[in-house]
Formats: sequence, C-alpha cells, structure tokens
Amino acid sequence: MKKLSILLFVLAFSIHTHAQFTLGIKGGYSHAWPEYGDMDLPEGAETDISGFNVGILLEHKIKSSFVISMSPGYVKRGAACLPGWQTDFVEDSKVYLNNFEIPLSVGKVFAVDRLKLDVVPSLGYGFSYLFSAYAHEDQTWSDQQTFTIVRPIDIGNDPSDRFNAFDHGMYISLRVHRSILPNHSIFMESSYYHGMKDFDKQNTSKTRNLNYNFGLAYDL
Repeated sequence: MKKLSILLFVLAFSIHTHAQFTLGIKGGYSHAWPEYGDMDLPEGAETDISGFNVGILLEHKIKSSFVISMSPGYVKRGAACLPGWQTDFVEDSKVYLNNFEIPLSVGKVFAVDRLKLDVVPSLGYGFSYLFSAYAHEDQTWSDQQTFTIVRPIDIGNDPSDRFNAFDHGMYISLRVHRSILPNHSIFMESSYYHGMKDFDKQNTSKTRNLNYNFGLAYDL
C-alpha cells in the first residue's frame, strides 16, 4: 500500500509539472453555407451568409507538444437560396441560425522559437444547440420599393417545428500564437465545422461553417 501511494504521488506530481492550462477569449467573422445534397439550384445561386462568433478557449497542454482543448461559444450560422421552401419564403430570403456550440479537440504544438510562435493544428468533434432562428425575407411592393420582413422559425422535436435543435459534427482548426508578454499571447485562428445533421426537417440542409478569429490567451 505504501509503494502504491508513493507511485500515485509521483504520477500526480509528474502530470502536474508537465501539464499547463491556457485560458483565452476569441471572436471574429463566420462564413456559413448549407450542403443541399443533390437538390437543383438556380444557376449562379448564392447560398452563403455572413455572421460572427465569440467564444472561450480552455486548453490543457501536456509535455509541451500535445493539447486537449474545449471552446464553448456562440456562432451565427445560416443559409440562403433555400430550395423547396417556396411555400414559406418569397423572393430573396436568408435564414440565420443562432447556435451555442461545444467543440472538443486534440492538437499538436509546433514551436517556432525564432519567431516566438506556436502553430497548433487540431482535429475534433462537437455539439451545437440551435436556440433561435430567424428568416429575413426581401419583398417588393408595387412601387418597386424593397423591404425586409424578419420572422422567427419554430425549433424543436414537435412535428410542427420546422428546424432541429441539435447538431453534431467535425471540427478542423489551425491556430497561431505569438507571445507578447510572459504567459500572455495573441493568436489568429481559422476553423471549419462540418455538420452531420440536417437543420431543416423537410430538406437536406447540413451546416458548413468557416470561422476566422482573433484572440487573447493566458497561460495559468
């Protein structure tokens, strides 16, 4: 029992001395579009929308080379040129999807000491919760004036709800840190989300999303 206690103490001390935690905040531009499968779209149709995202970086570094990270946050995704929705949407329309997401990732740290840079490619999986959605419909009056109608869309498991609330998918990211002060760094990040579930119950509509972020990090 004494030997086991000593072994556990040595192991715990080793993990503590070789582990490092990083806390950060980040935000930036989001570019989202849907995967409509085999549906036919009008020639030249634009299906993408612009949004933004904000989040927290929680990272556990092990032996200076591998990291396990979690990045809970908010992201605005969506879609345009929605096929099969003519009964609901008239003329030009866009749908904006407000999501809370929790991606979990594993990454490898490549240090560029000469430039004080850490390059961190990561791969992971995560979950998204759609807590609200809105349609922006562009309509034209008889005098050719255009106006936009904004209306909410029902979300949930009820058959009458149009959108699914939950999604899950793969995350791929590349982050570059630059040390500015002891234990402080700034970073640029590009990440891609590949959703697995249709957000619209009536059509193939899997979410695709690119984020371009700037952040601040502190090593605890």
